[in-house]
Amino acid sequence: MRRSSFFILTLLLTLTLVSPISVFADPIEINPVDPSPDSQTIHSSDAGTYIIVDVTPPVTVIEPEATNDKPTDKVKDKPKKDDQQPKKDEEKNNNGKDSAISQTKIESMIKTAKSLVGPVPKDGNRWDCSGFVLQMYKKLGISLPGITDTQYYDRLVLSDEKYKKLPAGAKKLALNESEFKKLKPGSVYAKPVARDKLQPGDLFFRGPTYSCSSCYIDKNITHAALYVGHGKYVQGSMGSGMLRMGDVSNLDQWQGAKRYYIKN
Repeated sequence: MRRSSFFILTLLLTLTLVSPISVFADPIEINPVDPSPDSQTIHSSDAGTYIIVDVTPPVTVIEPEATNDKPTDKVKDKPKKDDQQPKKDEEKNNNGKDSAISQTKIESMIKTAKSLVGPVPKDGNRWDCSGFVLQMYKKLGISLPGITDTQYYDRLVLSDEKYKKLPAGAKKLALNESEFKKLKPGSVYAKPVARDKLQPGDLFFRGPTYSCSSCYIDKNITHAALYVGHGKYVQGSMGSGMLRMGDVSNLDQWQGAKRYYIKN
């Protein structure tokens, strides 16, 4: 009898230790972090009832603050100084009042001058040095005298001090300060240009390169040429029948250079 009772007690104790679920119901656990029903899922099974808790932290969405500011257009970068070039045909000379000769016309004239380098055209025109610049300046709408020294002094504006030192014949062509002020709008005149300040379209003069019998005003000015830019010039030549291009830096017997303007 005692042996049977001991066997039954041992059997009950073994069943209790091996399968507590069959004897006791599982407890219900609630996540203390988020007790809201939305984060819990209730499940049932033969083993009992239990709750699966979603512990994923909530996502916070930050809305942009409302503003009454209106969208603004993108601010354009200011042009560099190098980009702020004057329009062609609107260049100003150093007195800030009068216009230079049309840049478009000057470029066209220089293109023509370069294309003529070689044997002179057989068109009946003069193509010596003074004849060449005369023909080129016709393209600018400027009429020049036909002799080199007269071309140099033609409408050349000088200070009163320099004007007084000119030969008598040159004073008839050049302009002193008071004569310059009396010029009417649209009048053409010229100003001296330093050798290191040459611009395309400027005329320069040299001499005496030969004994010029036709130079009756200033026999020291015997040769004229057209500066075409990049240190180069084009000139006619008496007797050679050729128009030549050369380098200004190689020239000597420099007498002066000039640039024409239009009075406003």
